[in-house]
Order: sequence, then structure tokens, then C-alpha cells
Amino acid sequence: MRTELLDSVSESFVTAVPLIKKNLLRSFSIDHIPFQLSRSNLEALFSLNELRSASVSQLCNHLGISPPNMTPLIDKLVINGLANRTTSTEDRRVVQIEITEDGEQLCIDLQRRLAEQIRSKLDSLSDEDLIELRQCMRSLRNIASKIIG
Repeated sequence: MRTELLDSVSESFVTAVPLIKKNLLRSFSIDHIPFQLSRSNLEALFSLNELRSASVSQLCNHLGISPPNMTPLIDKLVINGLANRTTSTEDRRVVQIEITEDGEQLCIDLQRRLAEQIRSKLDSLSDEDLIELRQCMRSLRNIASKIIG
């Protein structure tokens, strides 16, 4: 029974997460994003906002991007004042990336805009669907924190 339940939940994740990402997050308009940031730049910025400070390798692991692909993403964030690059005092081979206040503010603004776009998509749902979705999202958040934390 437990194996079937685990299989079922795992399969649901595999199908639901890409569906949510494709239909809600990928549809986010980036036409008016300052500095002509790409989606990859935005993902790096949001990850950095979540982590606050990270080595390049930590950021690569968090995003699943190789270091050579990460370098231009970080470069663009640094050039536009959204992140700072510093060398570790303990090991000069380690480069730390920190989000700046401007980077934090851009994340806040973009998250607000994304929430507005998602809200407009959800507006077509019935009140019953919205109530159910709200409860599902709360449950998902609580369970995800148990898995991660």
C-alpha cells in the first residue's frame, strides 16, 4: 500500500510541477523587465534572493546549471548592480555572490507582477475551486517544508 501511495504521489509531482511551471510561471511576461534580463537571469536572481549569498558552485547546484553557463548569468546581474561578486576571505578560489538591495527590490517587484498575472489566470475559477486550490497550496507548502527541512 505505501509503495503504491509513494508511486502515485511521485507521478503526480512529475506531471503537476511542469504543468504549473509551463502554464503559470513560463507565461510570465518579461517584455518590460529592466536590463533585458533573460528567464535564466531571472531564475538566478530569484535563487540568489532566496539564498541571500552563495558560492558560484552552490548557485550552480541550486539551479542545476554548469559553472560555465552560470558565469554569464552572474556577469549580467553584477553589471546591472543586482548582485555583487566577492572572493572568500578563507579561500580565494571561492567566489561568493550576494544579492544587492536593487536586486532584492527587483525580485519584490517581479514577484508582485507575477502574482498579479497568476491572479488574472485564476479569476476564471469558481469560488469552490479557489477555496480548494488555496487549501491544496497551503498543504503543499507545509509538506514541502517537511521534505526539505
